[in-house]
Amino acid sequence: MRFFHYSQKKGRYTMPRSSVVFFISVIIITSVLSSCLGPKFIQPARQSFAFDYTPSAQALAKTEGELSFALLDFQVEVEQDPRPEFIFTSNTSSGRTILIDRLARGLERDFSEIITAQGYGIKGPFESHSEMTYPDKEDTDLILFTKIVIQADHTNLYWARYETNDTYTLAIRSSPSSRATLDVSFEFHIYESLSKEMLWAKSITLEPLTIALPYLSSGGIRYAGIPSFEVMLEYDNAYHAAVGSLFKREYSNIIDRMIAYLHPKEMAQVNEAAKRVRAKKVY
Repeated sequence: MRFFHYSQKKGRYTMPRSSVVFFISVIIITSVLSSCLGPKFIQPARQSFAFDYTPSAQALAKTEGELSFALLDFQVEVEQDPRPEFIFTSNTSSGRTILIDRLARGLERDFSEIITAQGYGIKGPFESHSEMTYPDKEDTDLILFTKIVIQADHTNLYWARYETNDTYTLAIRSSPSSRATLDVSFEFHIYESLSKEMLWAKSITLEPLTIALPYLSSGGIRYAGIPSFEVMLEYDNAYHAAVGSLFKREYSNIIDRMIAYLHPKEMAQVNEAAKRVRAKKVY
């Protein structure tokens, strides 16, 4: 097909009608295909996070008396809105996602080192108070328990539904306001070791985390149903990066706050309260 020919009468090149129709058809087809396919979804690269504490300039206040702690395993409590449909248990030893497991193991290790450096005795960590033997309970003064509480608000994530053979999958659809919000807090409790009566409680609440996820549904991550916090943390690399960066940024601050909470003068008072509780109990 000749797209142009020279017109001696007009003294210039002109495009035949058939060529005009051809180019218009190409433009229309290209526009239709572009609108159907849309920009291709690209999953960001997976980031890896490690957690370790480097002591700050402040010296650790050391206890002058004898006081010992038993540590219980860290627990993670997740509250989610809306209620998820797709939940899984990861293959990590603790049944948590890899990121949360690394955070808990890091806190466990660094708390143990700090408590020992302050001059306290330490045992554990134990899976739970009921898993401790009677001699373990009797030989320690206090039990330290830590819980991470995560409130995941996914009400502003917008989902597209895809049906195939009477089944469907979900993916986050295109929306500039699509986002998740997380409220994270760390709770610390101290109990008398024999009775597990609570004597002391502190908490650290982090600034709310907003995770923007303005993904395009075409080619995006597909889920079997509305995913839980754990599922998104494990599979959505942008979600994982935002949560991991929050924990990494706040990690040293959490340890520093905990050091201040476990000051020997306050722990001596808590230990005296534990002795009074134990004296009232008959075992």
